[in-house]
Amino acid sequence: MKSSDTLDFSATSSLYNALAAQPVSRAKADVEVTDAKEQTKYRTSRAETTWVPKNEKEAALSDVSMLTKTAWHIGQGYNIGSGFTNQHGWNAAAGTQNVDPPRLYEYAGLTVKKYTKTSGPYAKDQRNESRVATMLASKKERHEKEVVDFEAKLKSINEAFEPMVVASIKRLRENLKKNEEDIELLFHRLADEFLTRIDMAQLQGVWTSYQEQSQLRENYIKEFTEQLDALETQRAAIVEGDMRSLAQVLVDIAWQLEGPIDRYLEEVAMQQNELISSNRRAFADMAARLRKTEVERDVKARKRWESRKEAWYLTLHDRAVAKCRATLLSPDHAAPRKRDTLWAALRTQQGIFFERRLNSWVDLQNLVPPTVDPDKARAWLEAADDLDREQEAENKQRCGAIRKFETEHMHAGQAVIEGLRKELRGYAE
Repeated sequence: MKSSDTLDFSATSSLYNALAAQPVSRAKADVEVTDAKEQTKYRTSRAETTWVPKNEKEAALSDVSMLTKTAWHIGQGYNIGSGFTNQHGWNAAAGTQNVDPPRLYEYAGLTVKKYTKTSGPYAKDQRNESRVATMLASKKERHEKEVVDFEAKLKSINEAFEPMVVASIKRLRENLKKNEEDIELLFHRLADEFLTRIDMAQLQGVWTSYQEQSQLRENYIKEFTEQLDALETQRAAIVEGDMRSLAQVLVDIAWQLEGPIDRYLEEVAMQQNELISSNRRAFADMAARLRKTEVERDVKARKRWESRKEAWYLTLHDRAVAKCRATLLSPDHAAPRKRDTLWAALRTQQGIFFERRLNSWVDLQNLVPPTVDPDKARAWLEAADDLDREQEAENKQRCGAIRKFETEHMHAGQAVIEGLRKELRGYAE
């Protein structure tokens, strides 16, 4: 049984254990014990309870109220002051010489684990220190999380842009392939079976159409380079915006100073600039190779068109010469019927005159002496002169007709040859 003159330290932990062996007597310090006993009436059952989880504000208010009622005389500080040792006989207790008095939370009957999470003078300082450590740990965690998220975002940005580049390349290949098919159809119009059906204007139109197709291919390549350049510009703008946001966030977090943050961002910026520069260099090299290929293609196409033009010229030349030769060697030019008719009429007429001249010579043989008559001889001479004049006029008429026909026939042949020359000159223009 506890003596009525002994103070009740059951509400404490280490303090009670320390004083249980030697209770404090009223006789040793009547005044101090009386004051302490007067003050014990403020102790309540709350001092005997354990800590119950509450929110921060309620726990702090309740714990401070409890400490005020149970240890109002202690004051500020970690350790119990001299008032406690004098009033409760701490210095007189066995084993307490040269030993510091118990801490506030020990006197209040609470453990560190239960009490220092919420309030109290000691817990307040410990919580402040814990808050600093927690704040630093939180800053570091947030800093590292922002950096990891930023790097993951950079990776996702690069991964998102790669399909766009591949899509642009595929689109360019499809356009160029379709254009090649159109060019082949264009040159198919210059096949051997079609050369005799086109003229010089159509032949020149084929090359003009090829130049339009070549310009279209150049537009495809230019559009391709512009798309890739726009993608890289967009990538740089997005990365720059994310880096600016990251810089502001990291500065606000304040886990590191601005110097390390700037160095980190400069390193990231250098890496991204190297990536963008490498991509631009690769795209420029690709465009240069494409344009070089296009120049070589244009040269081959020009040679191909020139060869087809030469084939077209030779084909039409041979056709025109063959046509002219066939015209000149045709029966109408080589042996016209009119010529035969004119010469046949001339031969017939010459035969008639020859028969008449033979009859005239027979009559002349009959004019011999003594039967010769001057009048008959004069009449025969006149008849012979008339026959010569008639034959000469008939020959002149017949030969004139033949000469006229031959002249016209010659002009017709010359017209054919001149038409050939004109046609061949047209092919050469």
